[in-house]
Amino acid sequence: MKYNKYISYSRLNSYEGGRYYKEYILGIKLKSKYMDFGSYVHRELEKKETDDIMISSLKCLFPKYQQAEQKMYAELEKIKLFSIIDVFSEESKAFGDYKTGKNWTQSKADKSDQITFYCLVIFRNFGYIPKTRIHWLETSEDENGNVYLTGHAETFETTRTIKDILLMAGRIKKADKGIKQLIDEYNKKT
Repeated sequence: MKYNKYISYSRLNSYEGGRYYKEYILGIKLKSKYMDFGSYVHRELEKKETDDIMISSLKCLFPKYQQAEQKMYAELEKIKLFSIIDVFSEESKAFGDYKTGKNWTQSKADKSDQITFYCLVIFRNFGYIPKTRIHWLETSEDENGNVYLTGHAETFETTRTIKDILLMAGRIKKADKGIKQLIDEYNKKT
């Protein structure tokens, strides 16, 4: 097995959570009804028009951005980084990330490592720390366990500093080294 050519936030999160070997080397992906529902909402939000009335109504509450599903690459000391940013506006130097779930708060938004990772990628590309927002669409479950949008949505503005970005860079370097070791160990076994 060869070392993958980049680190994304999901790869970093998987490595730090002790799941990298299972998810990326053995190919056993984590799945849940919450992840599936979140993916559905993201796909519908990307569309100019959606048949989902709830998503269409909630979408109007969020600011407009120039680009949706913005793929962005960067390099950090020869480590290639990759991200797909939900919505991005180079003009206003801002990006937004859509989240579903039951309990997003300002504090949770302020601590989101994914937002910090994206800020690092944007900083490496454009030389500035962007304005950041998490656009949360609250979910709940019915008596049968089906996930649905409640109709409540909030936007949390959050900031990152150069210190946050440097700390994230350190974590990425550590993960890159650890991932290479996992792959080397796997290759020795096979």
